[in-house]
Amino acid sequence: MIKRTIIIEDDLDDRCDNVREALRDDFISWLKDNMDVDDFNLYREGQGGDVRAEISHSNTPDREDIIKGLFYLYGKDFEYEYEGAGGGRGTEANHKQLTINYYLSAKAEDYMVELHVQFDEAESMIELLNELTN
Repeated sequence: MIKRTIIIEDDLDDRCDNVREALRDDFISWLKDNMDVDDFNLYREGQGGDVRAEISHSNTPDREDIIKGLFYLYGKDFEYEYEGAGGGRGTEANHKQLTINYYLSAKAEDYMVELHVQFDEAESMIELLNELTN
């Protein structure tokens, strides 16, 4: 019997961090231009959804070895988000990649909720801006 060792590049945490940072940076940029806004949904409806999709897509791997490795490690979590979002039929040629995208999009939505809470709890937009940039 031959034993083989396989190394899997697990960069999911880095990808999730990148999604979070990119969304935060986009929100900070928007906030600087909209310091008088008192409703977070103006961000969400104005650009938050599109930006969330863009960011999750740009952080989804396109190399097959990384996709297969991440799916091997986290496939159940990816499938859960895919099914919960009403994804496709599960027969897409790029199904594994698509489930990773849905997972990253769900992480972006989680952070969007955190931003919303911070927005609502902030005494002022300047305080929020300082909190987000420090």
